[in-house]
Amino acid sequence: MWLSSQTFLQTSPQRNARGHVRFKYNSSFLMQQFLVPLGSLIVGGGLLVWIGDLFQASPAGVPEFGGWLGLITAFSAAFAAGYSIHQIWPWTYSGGRIVWILPVFFFLLILVIDVIQGHSVSNLVASYFYPRPGEEDLGVIFFTWPTISCCLYSIGMIVARRRSTSRSLDSPPL
Repeated sequence: MWLSSQTFLQTSPQRNARGHVRFKYNSSFLMQQFLVPLGSLIVGGGLLVWIGDLFQASPAGVPEFGGWLGLITAFSAAFAAGYSIHQIWPWTYSGGRIVWILPVFFFLLILVIDVIQGHSVSNLVASYFYPRPGEEDLGVIFFTWPTISCCLYSIGMIVARRRSTSRSLDSPPL
C-alpha cells in the first residue's frame, strides 16, 4: 500500500517506557477534529435523509418520526465511530476524547453572542435544536449536529477506553 495508516496519521513515532510506539498527539487530534464533524455531516445527513424518505409514504405525522429516528441513528453512528476507532487505533484516544471541546466552545460562543444581541433564550434553543423550515435548517445541519456528534464521538472513545481497561484488569496474567 503506497500510503499506510502510520504514514498518514503520524508526524513522528515516539516510544513509551514499555517500548510501544505512540504517535504524536497533535496529528491525531487535528485529524479527528477535522474528520469527525465532516463524517457526521456525510454519514449522519445520509442516514437522516434515507430514513426520513422511508417514512414519506406513511400517514400524516410519521415523517416527523422518521426525521427523529434518522437523527437518533446519525448520533448513534457518531458514538459507534468513536468506540470503533478506539478499538482499531487505541492511540487515537488522547486526541479523540477531547474532540468535543472546540465545537462546544464555538457553539456556546454563538449562543452567548445571540443572547447579548437580545434574542430570547427559549427561541434560540428552539432554533438550534428544532428549527423552522428555511435558513434555520442550515444552522442546525452545519452547526448543531456536528457539535453533538463530536460530543458523542468523544463519549464513544472514553467508553471504549474504560471498557478495554476494565477488560485488561479482569483478564488473568499470562
